[in-house]
Amino acid sequence: GQAGFTATQIDETQKPSPAQEEADTKARFEISRYKPLFLVVSYVIGAAALFELSQPSWELARFMNNFMGFFFLGFAFFKLLNISKFADAFATYDIVAGRSRAYALAYPWIELSLGLLFVTRTLPMLANILTAVIMSVGLIGVIAAVRKKQTIQCACLGTAFNLPMSVVTIIENSMMLVMALAMLLA
Repeated sequence: GQAGFTATQIDETQKPSPAQEEADTKARFEISRYKPLFLVVSYVIGAAALFELSQPSWELARFMNNFMGFFFLGFAFFKLLNISKFADAFATYDIVAGRSRAYALAYPWIELSLGLLFVTRTLPMLANILTAVIMSVGLIGVIAAVRKKQTIQCACLGTAFNLPMSVVTIIENSMMLVMALAMLLA
């Protein structure tokens, strides 16, 4: 019309079925459950990139080093909020933590220590070897849990958030493993 608006009749046959609406809602809900993880990883990427941009030249190895350091520091923080609950959740899928409560309780401190080693560039060979070993061992338990379709809580951000164990967790562990190996081979 003269006001610049037009009316269009809605075709009811184009509406999604109730089953499709439920599937779409479930998919959106599932993705939304990872918001805390995506937010923390975005902060880690941002911090590593900002540090790198402040340097005279961009170096991929230094970026990965900072990314890994900030990653471990950030993730350790959430685990340290409630170490006991973290250890309980971690033991449900990690092959070492499932057998050793001491390891499960020490894990946040191990991550904190690795983060400090990376950001201070202290003992880089040791930091990368330990990261590769820890991520490899962790990946075994994560893959087993995902393959069994177990509905368990991923303890990557402690128990402050109820993140489901999934392929996202496999990607997270794999990414850290690949970076540690790349830095060892560089």
